[in-house]
Amino acid sequence: MRDHRTFPEQFIWGVSTSAYQIEGGWDHDGKGESVWDRFTHKGDTIRDDRRTSYIQEYLHELHRAIEHGQDVRGYFVWSLLDNFEWHHGYKQRFGIVHVDYETLKRTPKESYFAYRSINRKNGLPG
Repeated sequence: MRDHRTFPEQFIWGVSTSAYQIEGGWDHDGKGESVWDRFTHKGDTIRDDRRTSYIQEYLHELHRAIEHGQDVRGYFVWSLLDNFEWHHGYKQRFGIVHVDYETLKRTPKESYFAYRSINRKNGLPG
């Protein structure tokens, strides 16, 4: 019997830097970046608990849609790197990798490692 949290073998995982995406809304209600998001670290990892939870919950619901017959062929996180957003400039950070705009240093966020783990296991945490 197939684990109910395992995605189909042909499912495509990715990180998007284009408009081809299905994720959105982790920043709903104008949350924006907080001190917690940017400066709370676990080792060298930037903690972004809300984003990590959002990705896991979104994928759980996406998996339910697949179980109910929806033709879902892939999932792309928006976006790999913090970047310039036309409407918000550099204020909001959507990347799963933090970019220090002064030094250009890139630091994977907690959501990066959670998403990587889901990809490698092709499934959600139990």
